[in-house]
Amino acid sequence: MEYILQLENIVKTFPGVRALSGMRLSLKKGEIHAIVGENGAGKSTLIKIISGVNQPDSGRIIYDGKEICIHNPQHAKELGISVIYQETSLFPDLTVMENIFMNQFPRRGGCIDYSEMKRRASELFERLCTPIDVTVKVSALGIAMKQMVEIAKAMAYDTKILIMDEPTAALSEREVEALFRITRMLKKQGTSIIYISHRLEELFQIADTATVIRDGEFVFAAPVSELNKAKIIAGMVGRTIDALFPKIDVKPGKVVLSAKDLSQPGVIHNASLYVRQGEILGISGLAGAGRTELAMLICGLQKAKSGSIELEGKPVKIRSYREALQHGIVYVSEDRAKYGLELPMTVCENISFAMLRRISKWIFIN
Repeated sequence: MEYILQLENIVKTFPGVRALSGMRLSLKKGEIHAIVGENGAGKSTLIKIISGVNQPDSGRIIYDGKEICIHNPQHAKELGISVIYQETSLFPDLTVMENIFMNQFPRRGGCIDYSEMKRRASELFERLCTPIDVTVKVSALGIAMKQMVEIAKAMAYDTKILIMDEPTAALSEREVEALFRITRMLKKQGTSIIYISHRLEELFQIADTATVIRDGEFVFAAPVSELNKAKIIAGMVGRTIDALFPKIDVKPGKVVLSAKDLSQPGVIHNASLYVRQGEILGISGLAGAGRTELAMLICGLQKAKSGSIELEGKPVKIRSYREALQHGIVYVSEDRAKYGLELPMTVCENISFAMLRRISKWIFIN
């Protein structure tokens, strides 16, 4: 009974793709267990099988010493398995406490007992040592606090296994420290945690054990204390890598883009930069410093109050993103789901958005 969850020889196939092949995982009680792998390695499929979203084609799932079948996400929650995804699954127009007790509202005389709901929600945040007004709408919260709401929601289900999928992707360093404090607290309370992150340095701060997977297959599992970055990366990609980001010597060419004294009241003040051919220019700053806003000003997604932009020495006016595209300037958003993609549409349709004029005649798309 040392392990609360064991997966043995899990196989999952989608049309044309074998996502998992002979996958295995052993999660101890009260352990923080990291799952590491490249994009497409099978981490998301593994999470969906543990949380009941997908069913395995073959293999065994042993939970708390008994072989089980996890039928759906609600069944997983009833078993005590909860997932916090990178994109939170909260209702923005409902309050914090309503989100926490969705599907399990406390009732009195057939009506929802809001006083009891508020009391129980407040108790959950007291356990997390996180002060919050549980009566505010979720839409008023930042990303870090929304994740705390997700954790409180999981605790309301008496969660035994908490799966955290890229929880720090959009957090500042201070917010990451707060999340780690809560994660360690949950571990002390006996919760087992599956932690997924592409930030390898985090694993050495928070995880007890790491399982490395590659191309849908188990590679190895070991205590984090016995691992280093080089060994984890070699397991992920199948070969040793001498330099993670090897520097390529390129002699920069002429200046292709220059921005002078760009300003936007309350956000950007007289920002200037120039980029040369064959050059990678980094823009650094704390959260809220205006890095994203500066990029959006250059790309025409926001309008500058003052300042100028030159392309290859010639002044240009970029009044919209369409004009930026025509000048060869492309913006890749930090929030792909919100600003970068139309998720209900196909890959082909999403790719074609930037070139609709080239593939259309009158009002008809080829």
